[in-house]
Amino acid sequence: MYYEIWIDILFIVNAWIDFLLLRFVNYLLRGTATPIRSMVGACIGASVICLLICFPGTPIMNTLLVHVVGNTVMVRFGCKLKRIKKLCAGVLLLYGSAFLMGGFLQLIQKYVRGIPTEGILFLGVVGYLLMRFGAHVYTKYNMHQEHVFKVWIYANGKCKEASAFLDTGNQLRDPVSGKPVCIVESTLLESLCSAGTIHKLRHFQTEGEFSEEILKLKPHYIPFTSLGCSEGMVLAVTIDFLCLENQRIQRVIAHPVIALSSENSSFFGNYQVILHPNLVDS
Repeated sequence: MYYEIWIDILFIVNAWIDFLLLRFVNYLLRGTATPIRSMVGACIGASVICLLICFPGTPIMNTLLVHVVGNTVMVRFGCKLKRIKKLCAGVLLLYGSAFLMGGFLQLIQKYVRGIPTEGILFLGVVGYLLMRFGAHVYTKYNMHQEHVFKVWIYANGKCKEASAFLDTGNQLRDPVSGKPVCIVESTLLESLCSAGTIHKLRHFQTEGEFSEEILKLKPHYIPFTSLGCSEGMVLAVTIDFLCLENQRIQRVIAHPVIALSSENSSFFGNYQVILHPNLVDS
């Protein structure tokens, strides 16, 4: 039993698939390699395969030349990776993406027999676009998850758990203390304070006497601007603690300033707290 191999077809197919894989690795690692550089790297990898077909060696030597030397040089040049750590990551990503690409091509060939060379080249592009789309969706999801937090608000010896979103557009600061300000649904504070305290907070400017609970919250108004409101005032209070946590960060903020939003729940979407970015980045 023997196979007839056309060396030029083998070179073209391998070079094209390697080029797509190198562009994908370059995308994942945010490399600076140009498409021309990636094509040259792909040609190097395809040349190694063709040389081993024409001049086969021992299985161990073939493995070393292809999987160690050939792929490393191909990734080093085709993705313009200089640091050892990034180069190792690039080689591993090349193997992973090659596994996905190979699985996709085998799946198609299982149902479509006798695919011509140009068909394989086209399917390679389809596989590359599918991997790019998957990586894009994962990146967007991961970025969103980094902005989602679980928070615990402590005030008056009570605690309330809520979901929060880190909004980089929230630049609200307390002009008195200079602290960054989070925006909180007023219903959260209502669950931590008595009905009488909430009533006095809403009318604290006209109230003559303040209880100890009111004084501890330090109510005051701070100016703000937003879409559809060039000048406004929002009631702010100081609470005992704000604990925030997500997959990457755990933080406790003592005596944070929170602004009580008068907007309806649609302003917050699925969250009850809008975090200030400085609370996370500090």
